[in-house]
Amino acid sequence: MRYLIRFALLCVAAAMTSFGLAYWQHTGFTMEGFWLVDNNYRPHPVHILALGLAMIPTTIWEIFLLDANAPQSAPSASGVLGEGHPRAPGARPRSPPMEQSPRDASAPRMRLFHGRHAAKHAATQRDDDA
Repeated sequence: MRYLIRFALLCVAAAMTSFGLAYWQHTGFTMEGFWLVDNNYRPHPVHILALGLAMIPTTIWEIFLLDANAPQSAPSASGVLGEGHPRAPGARPRSPPMEQSPRDASAPRMRLFHGRHAAKHAATQRDDDA
């Protein structure tokens, strides 16, 4: 429920930013009526735009805080780790990274080019090997 509220606020902030910018463009990007007392206390499009822009970083920060304070994946009631967990029973161990070895001249090369580019690439490879 907390995430729903935060993401709804983020959607509202994006909508207010978009609406403020579109409405300001509709009024011709004028600053007339920027002060509330001059505009019969109606909000200027810049006010809506600024409010939407101000809401975005604070809402994203709240979402990050929820993620940081969220409990880590704990074992289930049966004591078994979740299926996608790397230490779960039956999980495949990660393979060590492959070592980079210098290419042997007798080793076959991968075919990277196909069609008309293959002949051109093969000719340049022969020139490099010579």
